[in-house]
Amino acid sequence: MLMSAVRYNTNQRKLILAVIERNRGRHITAEEVHLELIREGSPVGKATVYRHFERLEKEGLLIRYAPVEGAGACWEYAGEPGEVPAHYHMKCESCGKLFCLDCTFLDTISNHFSEHHKFDLNRFRTVFYGICSECRGKDKDEN
Repeated sequence: MLMSAVRYNTNQRKLILAVIERNRGRHITAEEVHLELIREGSPVGKATVYRHFERLEKEGLLIRYAPVEGAGACWEYAGEPGEVPAHYHMKCESCGKLFCLDCTFLDTISNHFSEHHKFDLNRFRTVFYGICSECRGKDKDEN
């Protein structure tokens, strides 16, 4: 992957990446990273965390997921190219949670798109929207 911008390896970047890497495998917000840095006593401002998140996304190390209305964006550590296996996501329209979805059946659909429609799905960015089992259970309890 060619980078158009110079990658600076500052102390702040190292601290932010360390928190992101410790949270590998889950979706995290810039706010959560900032709060964890504060708990650790690291002097990194909130605006700095957001700027680094934008840079890390441009570098391909983070993947940004759009929030449901009223919620902040969340991010997933993608690592270096090929480090994290591509997977799909499900987003609950009720609670806003984003879930990783590793489903080989969807690979069949992805292959169909590629072969028959000449369209390659970005598995990291493919998000299915619906209601999670937890929220569906709450709806049943309320009725």
